[in-house]
Amino acid sequence: MTSPFTDEATQKFFENHKYFGLEANQVTFFQQGTIPCVSNDGRFIMETPFKVAKAPDGNGGVYSALKYSKLLEDMASRGIKYVDCYGVDNALVRVADPAFVGYFIDKGVAAAKRLVFS
Repeated sequence: MTSPFTDEATQKFFENHKYFGLEANQVTFFQQGTIPCVSNDGRFIMETPFKVAKAPDGNGGVYSALKYSKLLEDMASRGIKYVDCYGVDNALVRVADPAFVGYFIDKGVAAAKRLVFS
């Protein structure tokens, strides 16, 4: 998932690095949404005198972005049954933890979430 501000540079980065050993058709880029920028006092931040500044809608935007981009339908048509989604800001996350993924598949649930209290 990219933002409108990083999409082109991200795609070029992957092209320049030969998709890190994957085929180009194995990598899909989709853009997250944007939301208006608002100051601490609740006023819109203006990019120009006539245009409200926008920012990416954050990690939570992945769900609407997947739907809007039609990637959910694309994954289903290719037989993809499971997707691991995590917050990119969590440096300690174990991506696609096989024990966690296997547990929720074994339980037959549609979705699962893991929390670590700090």
